[in-house]
Formats: sequence, structure tokens, C-alpha cells
Amino acid sequence: MAKLARTVREKILIDEPVKEDGLIDQLERAAIEIDDLLGSSFGPRGMNKIIVNPVGD
Repeated sequence: MAKLARTVREKILIDEPVKEDGLIDQLERAAIEIDDLLGSSFGPRGMNKIIVNPVGD
């Protein structure tokens, strides 16, 4: 789980405070990147797999 957290932080580039004006854009980008990460293989040699099924909301 720590590896996933590091990967997410690196991928979405959120290491500093976010200004209010850019918050929605940054949250949208973060959500898309996290969805892509959870829907793909990650971990040692890609052995771990989480399947994300959209619910259509």
C-alpha cells in the first residue's frame, strides 16, 4: 500500500498546497490518474491487480 501511495503522489504531482482557483482542476486530474492506476497492474512485476468497475454515476 505504501508503494501505491508513493506512485499516486508521483503521478498526480501533489506535493505542495493547492490554490483555491486550481483545486477543481487538480482534483479532477488526480481522480483520473488514480482511476487509471487502480485499473492497471502495479506492484512487483505487475503481479497485483485491482479491477475497478464504473457504476455509471
